[in-house]
Amino acid sequence: MKTILFAMLLAACGGGGKSDDKPATDDKPGAIKSDDEYMTKAMAFMDKMTATFKADGDNCDKLADDVGKLVDDPSTAAMQLYERAHPALQKQLEAKMADKLKALSEAMAPSAVGCANNKKLEGVMSKL
Repeated sequence: MKTILFAMLLAACGGGGKSDDKPATDDKPGAIKSDDEYMTKAMAFMDKMTATFKADGDNCDKLADDVGKLVDDPSTAAMQLYERAHPALQKQLEAKMADKLKALSEAMAPSAVGCANNKKLEGVMSKL
């Protein structure tokens, strides 16, 4: 569970895939312009995910809808683009997020058991 959780969180915050292509992030509306902005947005995303999992618990369909809103938010895509263009940030992100990852892991516990076979939530999580 922790490995899957960590992989999901890193992907959500831009740490999943690495690309040799360096996308132009500065010329798009909503693009992240600095490492500090990226870190701030990634930390806020983690807080939102934690709050969502705490609030929704094992209400799987509501959880899928609420996580889906976070995943589909344009700022999530902006974080992913920025991270791919700045892969060295990954270690900084991991170090800064240790406490937040632990909090999210605890918040996800009820849904990990209660929603293990929920296709709607599985579909949303696969976007990460």
